[in-house]
This record gives sequence, C-alpha cells and structure tokens, in this order.
Amino acid sequence: MTRLILYYYYYYYYYYCCCCCCCCCCYYYYYYYYYYYYYFYYYYYYYYYYYYYYYFYYYYYFYYFYYYYYYYYYYYYYYYYYYYYYYYYYYYYYYYYYYYYYYYYYYYY
Repeated sequence: MTRLILYYYYYYYYYYCCCCCCCCCCYYYYYYYYYYYYYFYYYYYYYYYYYYYYYFYYYYYFYYFYYYYYYYYYYYYYYYYYYYYYYYYYYYYYYYYYYYYYYYYYYYY
C-alpha cells in the first residue's frame, strides 16, 4: 500500500574558531536533521471521510429544515385561505338565507 511521507527538518549550528599564531578563522557549522513519519493513506482518507460526512450531514439538515419551514408556511397559508373562504361562504349563505326568509315573510304576510 502506498504511504504518505512527511519530512520534518531541523537544523542546529555552532560557532567554531581555529586560532593559529595571530590569526583566527571562525566558522559556522550547520547540522541538518530530518526525519520522516509514515502515514498510511487510509488514515488520510479516514479523516477526509469524516470531514465530508459531517459537512453533508449539516448540509442535509439545513435543507431539511428549510423545506420543512417552507411547507409549513405553505400549509399554514393554505389553511388560512381556506378558513376565510369558508367563513365568507358561510356568512354569504347565512345572509341570503335570512334575506329570503324575511322577504318571504313580508311578502306573504
């Protein structure tokens, strides 16, 4: 299986002087240390899997609540409209009923 290799570099230096007679030569010596870690790719994909999993999880629930409130509003509006329509119809019917009733009453009596 292919592995992911991460290199970490560290360097250290020290000051070194070599003196001979009346002359001194000084140098900086750098030492580089690097070591690497092996990570299997399935760990890498494991973390990405969970990242995208939670991402789509919240995405899904966001749209779920969005449509939930949308349909809730829609049915509420529909119910409201239906209620007033029914109320209006009932009132209209009631009004004409009594109108004809009184008309009939005054006309024949």
